[in-house]
Amino acid sequence: MFQAERPHLKPLPLTPFLYFTEGIRTVADDTTIQVEGSWYAASPARIRTEVLVRVYATEIEIRDVATLQLLRRHPRAYRKGELHLPDAERVFNPSRQTHYILDLAHSIGPKTHALCLALFDQRGREAQKTMWGVVRLVPRFPALIVEQAVETAVTREHHSLKAIRAIAEQLLHRALAELEEQPTSPAPPLTQQHDLIREPTLYAEFFNDSIRR
Repeated sequence: MFQAERPHLKPLPLTPFLYFTEGIRTVADDTTIQVEGSWYAASPARIRTEVLVRVYATEIEIRDVATLQLLRRHPRAYRKGELHLPDAERVFNPSRQTHYILDLAHSIGPKTHALCLALFDQRGREAQKTMWGVVRLVPRFPALIVEQAVETAVTREHHSLKAIRAIAEQLLHRALAELEEQPTSPAPPLTQQHDLIREPTLYAEFFNDSIRR
């Protein structure tokens, strides 16, 4: 599968008055790295290679692991979910990861597949973060619920993962409430005699034969 980021950053003193934290990150499929819940463009570092990250009070540096050469510098994000990726650096050719997510979306339903395609067309590989979130709503929710949630969200023009998840939760609660309101019929009595039920001696012979093997 795909490499996860290494979460640990260790504090290192630069001068008595200036500090930074330092750690290793792997460049994702969309050419970004994740630091403190936000994403930063890492080009010219190649996809799936490791880079050294230094986090200062107001900016972050991305450096070559071996040479420590400075590759990129970004202002530091202070809100999780921020994206520092110029539109000119977005990658729009689908990768193996893209096709894998789209296959999962197709297995959920046509509305989910169409939404993931639209997200990729608009944002390129960077949209795969949202696409992953949508397809991973299964098995937390039944595929039918996710498909209905996506259809409702698209109709309302709410395409965020947060909106789709909230709608899925509403649909699931509604479906469970409807099931509880339906009258229940008594279970049929158990029977020991049926054409499909064999004599107990035959089952004993079957288990004894299995043990001897």
